[in-house]
Amino acid sequence: MIQLAFVCEASTPNYATSDTGSDCLSGWTKVNGQTHCNPPTELTDSITCSSTGISLTIKPSHVFENHILIPADILSTMKVQIAGSQSTYEDFITFGTDNTGKTAGKTWKNLGPEIHSTSDKLFMSYKLKVDEPILTYGSSTVKLQTTQSVNEFYVTCVIDRQVEVTTSALSMDILNFGAATNGTATNQIDTSGIFSIKTYSDNTYGTESDTYTIGNTVFAKIKADNMAQMPSIIGWEVNECKATGDDGADTMPIFKSAGACLNPYLGVSSSPAEATQRKFNFKAFTFDDTTADDSIEIKCSIKLGKTGSDTYSNSADICQPPMVS
Repeated sequence: MIQLAFVCEASTPNYATSDTGSDCLSGWTKVNGQTHCNPPTELTDSITCSSTGISLTIKPSHVFENHILIPADILSTMKVQIAGSQSTYEDFITFGTDNTGKTAGKTWKNLGPEIHSTSDKLFMSYKLKVDEPILTYGSSTVKLQTTQSVNEFYVTCVIDRQVEVTTSALSMDILNFGAATNGTATNQIDTSGIFSIKTYSDNTYGTESDTYTIGNTVFAKIKADNMAQMPSIIGWEVNECKATGDDGADTMPIFKSAGACLNPYLGVSSSPAEATQRKFNFKAFTFDDTTADDSIEIKCSIKLGKTGSDTYSNSADICQPPMVS
């Protein structure tokens, strides 16, 4: 199971004025107590956020008042430009001759976004700038005054900093110390997100397994392949992993403090987080010794943050019994 949410929003840092004298362009909404207007719902709803980047659709009617007064030959040359963390604009969308929306996107790696954070959210933003309609007469140029436009606005993707990944049920064979036979969980989780967790039969991490004999080693790996598509300034840490019984009532810590605190009763070992993976091992165990077989789930808590400024690792936390460093 992956609990990971991207939320898309758009806002403008400037005060947009329409030609009718109202606070915002038609379709834009004044934010109470603020000096900016939010874009039309149609524009905001077109924003798609993912672990690899952002895309959106913009129509002339989204950003121009009385867009129909712009001559088609002028409109077809007008652009929306985009800028990221370096504040350097590049072409993003070129309008056509009518109000048909144009869709474009950027990957986080291709154009690094501005990044801001709160205690529980990361905000990745691009600034968009809209061309002004200019008419050319010989060697003279004249700004078209029949329409007003939004000059600049932001599009933002919001990602939860706290993420949990959980295995499917791992079968623990209690009485039959030979080959376990009752494993039915596929151990497959949603791979469309950033993180996933899988368990393996040996330290080569080549063969997935969901059935173990008590006392044997469970080899676990958290994969973060899509982190390679995220801005390099965003880091991540696996702060805690724990086992949960099949009734949901029993829990046992495997490691805490980002691997600095280990459970000695489970023979835990944990490697430091790499760019796109984290490995850890523990001895198979059960919460219930009255049945032939039992199952547990492994749940790990992951936190993202902006490197150099956010605290997203709890490795400095003091170990509490039964955990040891």
